[in-house]
Order: sequence, then C-alpha cells, then structure tokens
Amino acid sequence: MVSVVQNIPQQLKTTQDNQQVITDWLNKLAKSRDAAEIDLLKKATDLVEKDYQQTHFDSDQKLFIYSLSIADILEQLKMDTESLVAAILQYTSLNQKQLKAEFGDNIAKLVEELKAIKHLTASSVNIDGIDSKADHIENFRRMLLTISEDVRVILILLSERIQQMRRLKSQPLSIQKQVAQETHDIYAPLANRLGIWQIKWELEDLSLRYMNPAAYKDIASALQAKRDERKSFIQTFIDRLQDYLTPLNIQAQISGRPKHIYSIWKKMQRKGLGFEQIFDVLAVRVMVDSIKECYEVLGTIHSHWKHIPDEFDDYIANPKGNNYQSLHTVVIGVKQQPVEIQIRTVEMHDHAERGIAAHWRYKENNEQNNEALERRIEWMRNWLELKEAAEEDNFAEHFSDEFAANKIYVLTPQGKVIELHKGATVLDFAYSIHTSIGHRCIGAKINGKIVRLNKTLKNGQTIEILTTKKEQPKQDWLSPHLGYTTTSRARSCIRSWFKQQDYSFHLDEGKAAIEREMKRIGADKPDLKNLIEKYHCKTVDELLVAVGSGRISPIKLVQSGLTKKTNAPFSLDSFSKPASKPAKGEVIIAGADNLLTQIAKCCLPIPHDKIIGYITRGRGITIHRKNCANLKHLSEQEQERLIQAEWNSQIQTSYQIDIQIYALDRRGLLKDISSILLKEDINVLATKTYADLKTEHASLFFSLEIFQIEQFSRLMDKIQQLPDIIEAKRVH
Repeated sequence: MVSVVQNIPQQLKTTQDNQQVITDWLNKLAKSRDAAEIDLLKKATDLVEKDYQQTHFDSDQKLFIYSLSIADILEQLKMDTESLVAAILQYTSLNQKQLKAEFGDNIAKLVEELKAIKHLTASSVNIDGIDSKADHIENFRRMLLTISEDVRVILILLSERIQQMRRLKSQPLSIQKQVAQETHDIYAPLANRLGIWQIKWELEDLSLRYMNPAAYKDIASALQAKRDERKSFIQTFIDRLQDYLTPLNIQAQISGRPKHIYSIWKKMQRKGLGFEQIFDVLAVRVMVDSIKECYEVLGTIHSHWKHIPDEFDDYIANPKGNNYQSLHTVVIGVKQQPVEIQIRTVEMHDHAERGIAAHWRYKENNEQNNEALERRIEWMRNWLELKEAAEEDNFAEHFSDEFAANKIYVLTPQGKVIELHKGATVLDFAYSIHTSIGHRCIGAKINGKIVRLNKTLKNGQTIEILTTKKEQPKQDWLSPHLGYTTTSRARSCIRSWFKQQDYSFHLDEGKAAIEREMKRIGADKPDLKNLIEKYHCKTVDELLVAVGSGRISPIKLVQSGLTKKTNAPFSLDSFSKPASKPAKGEVIIAGADNLLTQIAKCCLPIPHDKIIGYITRGRGITIHRKNCANLKHLSEQEQERLIQAEWNSQIQTSYQIDIQIYALDRRGLLKDISSILLKEDINVLATKTYADLKTEHASLFFSLEIFQIEQFSRLMDKIQQLPDIIEAKRVH
C-alpha cells in the first residue's frame, strides 16, 4: 500500500508545508472523486490543519499528518468520502452539534461512534488477571462490531491500526510488544472476518515483527537472500504460462504474488517445516474474465506441469466461509521448484483484496437499498456472534441460526467484557459477575451515572455495581411487572437465596409481601384457607412461607383470592334468601332479577372487591364495598335494607378507580405519570394536583377507567418505579 502521505517529511514545520501536502493529496483524489467530494475533503483538512497544529501523535509525527495518513489508507480501499472525512475529523475539538452543522449527520455520527469505540479500546483490550483471556478477547472482538451501527467505523479503526503499526518502531519496546499483541489478537482477526486481506496481511506481518523479532528477521532474510533468483524464476514461469494461454485467446493478467512473512511462519509452525520446505514461497496469481476461463487456465497448467494433488483447493465451487473464491494449486516447475498458483476472476480478486470495503461505496442522496450488501453485513454480524472456529475453512459446519445478533457486550469498571442477552438489566449484570454481587446489590452506575436496577443495558456501556455488606435480595426482583431480572440465572439465584433463609423469616416476608400487594391495588385480604389446596400447601403458614421464599408470587396469590368463584353467595346475618340465576347486569343480586343497580360514589367498588347492596328509596340498589365506612353507621332499621350481591363474571365492563400519588414536586412529574397512563391505554376521568411549596411535595389524584385488576396492578407497579415517587395507592 504505497501512500502519497507516507512519503512526506516526518515533521512539518510550516503551514506552507502542510498546505502543500493537502494540495498534493487532494489532487490525487480528484482523479476518482467529483468536485463536491473534493471540496468536502478540503474543508475537513483545512479545519484540522489548524485544530491539530500543536498536537503530535508521537514525538516525530504531527496528529494532522497521522490523521491524513489514515484517510489515505481508506482511499486505497476505495472507501467513500464520508469515511475519509470522519477519519480526518476523529480527533477534532468540535462537538457533535458543530460537526452536524459543518459536515452533516452521517459524518457527525461516524465521528461520535469512533470516539466511543476508542474510549472502550483504550480501557478494555489489555486486562490483567482475567481467568480466560481468550474469551475476553473474543467478546471484545464481538463488541467492536455490534456496538457500531455503521461498519465503516470498523474499517476506519482498522486503517488507523495500520498507521499505528507503521509508526511503532519509534515507540519504547514495552509499548511495541503491547500494541503488537493487541493487533494480533483483536484487529488482524477482525480484518480477516471482514475479508480485507491486504489489511490482515500487513497487520499480521507487523505484529510478528514486534512479537517475535528473531523469527521475523530470519524469514525476511531468507526471502531477501534469494530475491533476485526467485524473481528471475517467477518471470520465466509467467512468460511460459503466457505462451501456453495465447493460442487459447485467454486474456490473462499474470503476476508474481508476494508471500507474507506471517503466513510463512504460521505454516512452518503448524507443519513443523523449515523455510526451504514451504511450497508456496514461490507464488503466481492469474486473473481472467470469467469462471469458465479459470478452469481452462487450470487445465492448461496441469497439462504442462506436474501438480501436487494434496495441495489443490477449489474455492470457486466451495467458497470459504467469508465468501473467498479462487482456485489454488501447486505445481513442480523448473529445477523441481514448487510454485503455488492462484486463479481467479477480476471480481473475485477485488473481493479478496478489499472484502466488504469493495462494496461499501456511499453515494450522496442514493436511496436505493443494496440488498447484496445488506446480506453481507448481516452475515458479518452473525459471524462475530460465533467463537472463531479452529479452521476457517470449516466455518460453515459451525454456523447456525441460533447465533443471530441477540447478544450485547458490556464492561466492568476494570474493562472486562461481559456477554449478556439483549434486554438484560443492571441486576442481570450483577448476578452474571457473581451471585454474591447480585445479592448485595443496592445500586448501580452506567458510565458514571446513577441508574435504577431494572435499567436495560446497551452495547459498550461500563457498569459499576454498588453493594452493601449484607446479602439482602428483594422479592420485587422476581416480579415480571417490575422488570428487574430477565435472565434465568439471576432468577434462580434469587429464588435459591430465599429458599435457604430461616422459616420464620420466610413467614414474615410472605405476610409483608401480601400486605404490600393488597395496599398497592386496594384489595381486601384474600381468604388464604381457600387457596391452600390450589397451591398444594398443607397449612396457611406453609403458603406464607412459599410466598416469602419466592416460590409463589404475592401478586398472583392476591389476585387468585380476588378472582376465586363460589357456587353460592356469601351469607349475611340479616339476610338469608337463596341466590337467583345470574342477572343480565354487572352485579348479581340475591333473590331478585333485573334490578336497577348503581355503584356507590363513597367507596367505588370494582370487580373482585367484596360487595353488598343497599336498597334505596326509588333509586334501585346501590352497590358498596362490604367494608365501606358509611355502612358501619347504619341504624338497625337501615341494616334491613342490605342485600347480598356479587359480581357477574360473565359481564366485562369498566370501572372507576381513584388513586393518590404522593411525590417530591419536580418538573416533568405529571408528564411521566401521564406517559405511563397512555402506554397502558388507561382513560383518565378526572385529575387534581396539590403542591406544598414549603415541603416541596405534591399530591396528585386521578380518577381512572379500569377494565381488569391485572391492568391496575401493573399500572401501580410502574408508577411506583418513577423517580421521586414516595407512595402510590388506591383511595376511596
């Protein structure tokens, strides 16, 4: 990869020098880009030439030249102009708003993602004390791809790594080894998975140069020692092959193919061979126009030179997992020298050299979807979800739909990458670190900001768990309505903890959980004796222990008590008439049919509340809650007007429920509550709000139209989770 920028002086001292570099570089780009693109690039280079003036990448090279060098590598990959501009601007002091105003949304977003990934890279690649470094590195590779919405960000990142490796010689030895190891473990495999071979090869060679200097020097010296002899041999072979192809009217581009030092070293290590025993040190590449001509060339080569059967591979009929296609064969040439030959079409070569970058060419205002590109990107993302197979050629055997992009990757404060399923919460993260961390979790920070424990996580976030000394999980963590836990591991750990606690503790916790749920939805205490058999318990205490230990949800238990149906109406001391058949209305009145009923405004009973009727004078029967305060003060004569009533389960209707919310008075409080009501599709009949300026507290009253008790329970759960809410309850 020869670069105009690479050939400039290491250190520029004047603005005029910088301007000349910019002019020369833009003139080179003008051959393949239109005037508008060149103007955009000039705008970016002029800006950073001033912005980076006093900043150096290292002791010898200015940051301006460093950034321009990265853009030049991207140009050689034939990347779009937006990618080049983002590479140039990635260290600018301009904020996102300024970048959008000057260069548009796409470039601003690319720069933003680059900065985010660089922050992760700086803190996450080299982690000491990790039990499984290989797993951490693999997770980091996956995270680099999944965190970015735009694959161009990864291509810019890889191009920058090449520039860093080219400059690595000027760094201290310890830095050389560290960066080389990072490059070998993280960036070269990424380039390999993307199919950008020229980046992969250069990164691998440069990594070996600093990780194993002796081996690199030996192979490089061996290649250099017989360079002229090999060059002459290859040219003779090419001339003879061209003579064989000319009568066949095959227009072929034939060239010597440089063998990369790392690939030679790797083959020597894998097969236990010496340098002289490596077949493909001498290599030739043949490019033709069609697949048919590929096989014609292969037949011609095999008819004139003896080939080695075990060294033949047909990657056209059977492409590699990354869609690489080519014919590979090794033949015995002059003086019994083995020669490796690759045969491919020009299109196959373009893909092999630049991989996904060969297709990634953005056009301004181009709204057409490139379906082939989208499939390629989806395949690339799926590949990153799979641990790297032992042999690349066998990738297809390992691939499965189960590795769809349904994972996220987050970090500990120490930089360790943790894999979780998409939708996981802060509390799921805590339990994934260690069971005790989860049990002792009392709070958390995401990227330094305090968040709730049921906050859903996103790719690339750094999570810090705040703990207490005492293990004390909460029953609410198991509630599906509250969304604290989504992983089976977290739920299992919480349930196990409760099972191991003392019987008396479970008993008290069960009573408290039921009381909390009753208060939350304004329900009467369920008849636990009637629920023993349903939940396969022998006693009421055993049922309470089951609730306290987490085996039975208090929400379901309270609602089971509310919805329990009986074959006969409950009896009153003052009334003992037989029940009638179900009436057509929402309430069934004992001993009568089709009576006029109305809901009492004083207590507003709803389905599942225990109710009783009061016969009024000329206004039918008013339905009260059985424990309505107004009924307690009835005279003996008035008590004779009470009549047994129960809800008609066959009728589905809506009911009014009044709730009170007590909270710290803050901006946006009413908006947050209204948003929840809107999402739950609950109609608001009336509302009142009161604010106490002295205490800075607020009371909000809502009259709501509710259709199901489950809907109401879910609503109260969500309101209680809002910031600054002190209490939310049903009122009568």
